[in-house]
Amino acid sequence: HIELIKPAAEWLAERGYDDKMGARPLGRVIQEHIKKPLAEELLFGKLSKGGVVKVGVKDGELELRIDGPGNPRLSGDKPPLLTAE
Repeated sequence: HIELIKPAAEWLAERGYDDKMGARPLGRVIQEHIKKPLAEELLFGKLSKGGVVKVGVKDGELELRIDGPGNPRLSGDKPPLLTAE
């Protein structure tokens, strides 16, 4: 679960918009400041067992605040088969 708080959305809008190119730079900004750090945390960090991420701003930069795993939404169990009677 990822939450983007308002100051983070404003930060992204400010850095992801260019007068000449419009919002095209936004993808690169999201890649660098959210996707890459998030992938590191998912694979090797605090999110390896799940959790909630809140994207905020601290000291003028984006910050990923991570809360530990909550109740898992998905399990390895297969759902029961549906059959017609």
